[in-house]
Amino acid sequence: MLPEMGPPDTASWDYPRGDDSWAAEVADFYQDVVLGRQPAPGLSDAMAALRVVERIYEVSQS
Repeated sequence: MLPEMGPPDTASWDYPRGDDSWAAEVADFYQDVVLGRQPAPGLSDAMAALRVVERIYEVSQS
């Protein structure tokens, strides 16, 4: 940026209650392991997401 443009505008967000999403995700995964159940989302969901990303790369190169 040119010096005469000055610093860019910025925005920030505060979440006063905190973020416990990682703790909840790990606890859910732990229960999947303990109970012998298939995690959700599982491996098939991850593969489907990767196929979408791969297709995006393919069409964006044309």
